Amino acid sequence: MRWKKVVGIGPGSIDDMTFRAYNVIKECDVVVGYITYINLMKEIINDKEIISSGMRNEISRCKECLKIALEGKKFV
Repeated sequence: MRWKKVVGIGPGSIDDMTFRAYNVIKECDVVVGYITYINLMKEIINDKEIISSGMRNEISRCKECLKIALEGKKFV
């Protein structure tokens, strides 16, 4: 089974993120998400490949996740 996770980062501050979410994010290769949320956690994902887009682009982000999964990378 491939590694796949969906992580909620909480109400906006890294201080409010769960340890489980933090650890999953630190273990992944790629972070995919809404650009505003990506910017809220820049300090812990600066070593990751980042794929972000604006609002209403959920379908394109999901398609990117499928491509990443096929490459065998770990992503959230």
